[in-house]
Amino acid sequence: MHDARQAELLFDERTRRLLAPFVGHDRTASQVAALLGTPLNSLLRGVRLLLDAGLLTVTREEKRAGRPVRHYRAVAERFALPYALTPAETPEALLAAEHAGPEARLRQGLVGAGLELVRQQQGVVGVHAVMDGPRLVLRNAVGPDAPWNFLDPAAPAMVDYWLEDLRLDFEEAKALQAELCELFARYRRRTGQQAYTLRLALAPQAPT
Repeated sequence: MHDARQAELLFDERTRRLLAPFVGHDRTASQVAALLGTPLNSLLRGVRLLLDAGLLTVTREEKRAGRPVRHYRAVAERFALPYALTPAETPEALLAAEHAGPEARLRQGLVGAGLELVRQQQGVVGVHAVMDGPRLVLRNAVGPDAPWNFLDPAAPAMVDYWLEDLRLDFEEAKALQAELCELFARYRRRTGQQAYTLRLALAPQAPT
């Protein structure tokens, strides 16, 4: 793609959420509004925007009494953009922009689950400064003495681990990479009742 307007729209998380159900599928606006839980009028405004930008096309019209029902489809199943068209000045800025929304929702989810855990364990929110390997780190706690017991069977399903001093040989890191990807693939297609945010990440540290 070589259109700056298309690039701008594709860099907007809300636009991508709207466009995604049309990628590889012919769907009506009503079908996508129901799928996304979005009011039809709001979705139609977004559809018109995508049509005008050339990211969406009308594949067919289904005749009925009154206006025909239009079926839409994204113009491609993959969109390749020259880096110069992106609003990001650096790869780090690009990654930060892509992660901003999901990371904010992950933080909100962790806080909400943590407060529910505090309520269940009848404690008060506190912070412990404790040693974790060679580092002194901050950990949430329930009261002055008790750490979070987030593995309690009744506690919300939540995990928030960081390791910045993990020491692995290359072969070990590749094995961990494969295990994480396998775990991700195993759970990503589940269709349970509760929505969760999951992030798996592993990267070599840059030299300091």
